[in-house]
Amino acid sequence: MKRYVVTAMLSVMLATTAHADTFVSMQRDLQAVQKFYEIISDGTNPALPDSAKQVIASNWKAIPASIGGNNLEGFVKTFQIYGQVIPDMKFKPQEILRDGNRYIVRSTITGTPVAPFLVGTLPNGKSFKITATDIHTVVNGKIVTSYHVEDWEDAAQQLQ
Repeated sequence: MKRYVVTAMLSVMLATTAHADTFVSMQRDLQAVQKFYEIISDGTNPALPDSAKQVIASNWKAIPASIGGNNLEGFVKTFQIYGQVIPDMKFKPQEILRDGNRYIVRSTITGTPVAPFLVGTLPNGKSFKITATDIHTVVNGKIVTSYHVEDWEDAAQQLQ
């Protein structure tokens, strides 16, 4: 009888430890996603390359590819360009949902271009506010894949 009680207690302890590890993992991964949006909201920050490496895997892929390229270096280049063209650009998550190691983020993007931005759009002091949806896959606290959709057509209309 004692053997069964000890076995049951060990099983509960192991399950509790596994649950705690999973919770810690989820928290770490969620923090990586949240940090991602802080990083992309500050394209003028000279520490952008180092900050990006904290939460984005070296083999990261953006789908579709970003204007700077489809890897970590391209990510940094893209947001440095945004920082020059739209220095006040902000990405604000409105909702973050989790499915396993995938995080679905509905956000708003705001900004006021100070240089030509979208085809046919010259800076005129007008700002835009659009929606975006991203699906990030996170492994060990690093984003490895990001699917993203932004409503840039709406931005162009607002800027005219």
